Amino acid sequence: MYRKGDSLDDFILFDRIWTRVWQQQGFELEFTRRDADCYLILSDDGEAAGTVEFKRYDPGRHPIDALAPFSEHPALGPGKAVEVDKVALLPEYRGRNLDKLISLIVHYCENRGRTHIVALMEPKLCKALRMAFRIKLERIAEPFHYKGGMVVPVVCDVSRLYLNKPAYGWLLPNPERPEIVLPAVGS
Repeated sequence: MYRKGDSLDDFILFDRIWTRVWQQQGFELEFTRRDADCYLILSDDGEAAGTVEFKRYDPGRHPIDALAPFSEHPALGPGKAVEVDKVALLPEYRGRNLDKLISLIVHYCENRGRTHIVALMEPKLCKALRMAFRIKLERIAEPFHYKGGMVVPVVCDVSRLYLNKPAYGWLLPNPERPEIVLPAVGS
């Protein structure tokens, strides 16, 4: 489903995937922060299909606050959110792996007690999340041109998803928090 990058080979593969996708979409490239958590999305056959980068978000002290008023959002207190960046799926894996990518974001937040994400999202991805996955994204400012393409500054309450898993049938099981099914009484 996905794995955290923890070796030089993983980081090289991570950088190769997101840079290829971003260049295809016309975005400028930026360095990957090594204090970020880098994940690879894995296809059903185990191939690296995409990437997601998670960065600690500290309201008022994070570089993203200079681009949009994230720090003014009332739900984004210290330790409540993470920035999601370098979201990329290789063209040949798009569509059928988006549920893995979104599940990773939900699991990451659930496992670390984070309730929200902040992000600068590509407009087509925002639409796909809203339409196909019924995910509510709160736009906190108007879309703007950034690093070669349009982005939408959004906040998402991911706790809504992990606290209401049955409502999101596409949400994959959390490998770090397996569901415990107890036998029925009298079995």
